[in-house]
Amino acid sequence: MVLCDVCGNPIDVPMIMLLVLDGYLWSIICEECRRKYHHDKQLLLWSEYEEKMVRIGELP
Repeated sequence: MVLCDVCGNPIDVPMIMLLVLDGYLWSIICEECRRKYHHDKQLLLWSEYEEKMVRIGELP
């Protein structure tokens, strides 16, 4: 089970979103918290992270 770092609610595994701040992976957030607090920030889906094997600090 994966929980949102902001509110603690469970997140559906295919939709795990990683919050990226200043090029660094910062936290895992749910859709509701993304809309409330981070609507203008860069997000990366976990599936994209796994697929690209992006390393911290090397985001496109």
